[in-house]
Amino acid sequence: MNVNLDLEIIKSALLFGDVDDAMSRLDRSMQKIEYENRLTREKRNMREMDFLGDLKSLLKGDISLDDFKSRVEASGIDIDNSGLYGEDTIQSLYYMLQLVIDRYNIKYPSFDGKRCDDK
Repeated sequence: MNVNLDLEIIKSALLFGDVDDAMSRLDRSMQKIEYENRLTREKRNMREMDFLGDLKSLLKGDISLDDFKSRVEASGIDIDNSGLYGEDTIQSLYYMLQLVIDRYNIKYPSFDGKRCDDK
């Protein structure tokens, strides 16, 4: 499983305003983790699962970006030994999420796929 690849696809979809695709990828990524956990009968990648779940909650509008930031920081995922997310990557992700949420007025399933306030 490659959470980095999934995250890059999710970020690209969000930047292009394709929130449905981003949510679909989030769901598939979370299902892969659940499947691996059932298959191995172990609880692997739970920090990644929590991260993806928090990202999904953010896009649904259930939590704010500040809540998302505090959850990510509390999880310690940004200093993961696997090199999953570095500090610069996390900071750029926060910036991109703020931009996308504001730009497309995202509260999934409601969003405006066109730039907001463009005439």
